[in-house]
Amino acid sequence: MQQAIPFTPTAEDYADFLGDDEPELWEPREINDEHTALARLDQAWYALAQVRTVQDALDLSNKAAAIQYYLKRSGAELEVQNKAAAVRTLSKYKAAKMIEAMPKAKPPGSNQYEDRDQTDPEAPTLSSLGITKSEATQLRALGELEEEEIADYIEDTNEKGKEVTVAGAVKMGNRKKSDRKRKSAEAQAQAAPIK
Repeated sequence: MQQAIPFTPTAEDYADFLGDDEPELWEPREINDEHTALARLDQAWYALAQVRTVQDALDLSNKAAAIQYYLKRSGAELEVQNKAAAVRTLSKYKAAKMIEAMPKAKPPGSNQYEDRDQTDPEAPTLSSLGITKSEATQLRALGELEEEEIADYIEDTNEKGKEVTVAGAVKMGNRKKSDRKRKSAEAQAQAAPIK
């Protein structure tokens, strides 16, 4: 007997982008067969295109992870599992880009060196968005990449017959950041006069 994985988003969570005519798509149900998982995966791709907030993107990432987990446990083909992983990776990437575009929260008050003016007291902190420090690090690494690079990573990994993971995309982002820092340091070293 297959173990059912709870899939519990509410219709209210997605009513703003699924529309009032389709709230049943995201009503709480369980994934207990591969057909249901594949149907949820198709809905997740639709939801990915409609994501408008960081919380929605991260919530969709968690749902895609549940679908991926079920597909893996049920012995689904790697290509199908990778579709769920692609939704997960792309939704985290979308969250990273949204966070980059948000105004940065500043610590309140002044110190002895500078008089800080709280220019945007409404700017949310990462913790107020429910993002842990490790998730923030992961999202920053994903934010280093361009959308084409994420798509290429997913496509290349699929072609090689390997598993698509968020960690693989994060490694790419970290490599890109390291390369950029190294090139910047080399440029500064070349520009500095030799004494």
